[in-house]
Amino acid sequence: MTTLGIQAGARIGTVRAFNSTQLKATTDSLTGLSNRRSAEERVRQLNSEGKSFAMVLADLDHFKRLNDSRGHEAGDQALAALCRNGAPEFARWRHGRTLGCEEFALILPQTSASQAQEVVDRIRAKLAENLLAGSIPAFTASFGISDTTMSPRFEELLRMADEALYRAKESGRDRAVIAGHHGSTAARAPVVRLSIRPHRI
Repeated sequence: MTTLGIQAGARIGTVRAFNSTQLKATTDSLTGLSNRRSAEERVRQLNSEGKSFAMVLADLDHFKRLNDSRGHEAGDQALAALCRNGAPEFARWRHGRTLGCEEFALILPQTSASQAQEVVDRIRAKLAENLLAGSIPAFTASFGISDTTMSPRFEELLRMADEALYRAKESGRDRAVIAGHHGSTAARAPVVRLSIRPHRI
């Protein structure tokens, strides 16, 4: 019985270690969100099932300035605030055009770009509302949106969402822009087949 107990304990320990390793491999340690690897796997699954989806890239506005002026703890609080007010499908993307960018991805199955924009507007409004009552320094986020009606290739959807996000930044930040559209949604609440490109840090 002692031997069986030791073997069972060892097996349980191995399973727990494996599960812990798997969790670390698919989640971001700071926010607890899925990471880019997990998001890309989600896209593969949707592609294999032949399902449409919207791709959203989100970036905290002036994140480097927030870190530099208020400290990294304030930056971490801002990240956590966005995650709390976002959708459970958010994944930390960790890439951007400039140093200090902090990007997230949102994969929305069976969702068009216009429907994704409605989701994003609700996220932004809720975030602004909660920041007014909190102790976190005010910040905003910008969003770029594409969907599978624009291209069947994920790398192309990613490029389109990235360019839409960049256009949102150039247009004044704190807004969502759909790829190929010139319009955007500014703040409505008080401001307070798969081919993956190499990761950009």
